[in-house]
Amino acid sequence: MSEPRQMELFVLEYAPGIGASSKINVGVVIFERTGTQVPFAKARFVHDGRLIQRVDPDADIDVLASLFRDIEHRLDRPDCRQEMLRLIQDSFSNLLQVSESRSILVADDPSDEIDRLASLYLFSEA
Repeated sequence: MSEPRQMELFVLEYAPGIGASSKINVGVVIFERTGTQVPFAKARFVHDGRLIQRVDPDADIDVLASLFRDIEHRLDRPDCRQEMLRLIQDSFSNLLQVSESRSILVADDPSDEIDRLASLYLFSEA
């Protein structure tokens, strides 16, 4: 087993409008920051739009799916990670709300850990 790595986690929630009483977790993001560098960042999102439509029947699932793919793609690129994390944390304030980030220790492969966290935080159709 490798040495545990200090990483940060936050959850993205979909909220249909300001002050909405119903929200749903739609994504999880983990990242590692070392000084000014971000050597690792990954996101996982719900893939079943029906879950979002339970909270908001008028949700544009295609637009959300495109946004989720863009976030995943930009976090996969080392040259885009820093800016994408800043955008998520500073600019997503209405439709997608960001939880406070919290520190986590990741002892195994971070790619496996994001999958485990997604299974804990994100709902799926059974």
